[in-house]
Amino acid sequence: MDLDWEWPGSEGHPGNHVSPADKANNTALMAEFRRQLDALSVTTGKRYLLTAFTPADPAKIAAGWDIGPGGVFESMDFANVQGYDFHGAGSDNSWEPGRTGQSVSSYCYTGPGGQWWSFDDAWSIGQKTAWLKQKGLLGGMIWEMSGDTAGGTLMNALHTGL
Repeated sequence: MDLDWEWPGSEGHPGNHVSPADKANNTALMAEFRRQLDALSVTTGKRYLLTAFTPADPAKIAAGWDIGPGGVFESMDFANVQGYDFHGAGSDNSWEPGRTGQSVSSYCYTGPGGQWWSFDDAWSIGQKTAWLKQKGLLGGMIWEMSGDTAGGTLMNALHTGL
């Protein structure tokens, strides 16, 4: 089971309810799901993973994710960190400072009220896997792979980088 709550204790999608109790509720929710998954494991003999899509923005982590002892990682097997939010919402998160020779930018923001799109290539995935290794993380999350080549250029870059 993978949870995607954007974001406990801070803004997420317009209209989401935000409460100071979100951080404690997030921890309790993870513990309850873990309890129920473990109970299911007893009846099926299978182990069920509990994961979550988590922010990278330190302010969002502080507002909604208890990552200390007794926090969410007591219940979760691992987290998938939102890789396009390392410096906070709305920041210029390009992995390509000073990169030249590319005819298309790796990100596009259509402006206030619009959309933000990002694009990866083997070079940008190499930068991301270097960061993952530097931080001692164990892998990378792929949102969707339809943009990869038939030969798996992007997946191969991830595999090679890790």
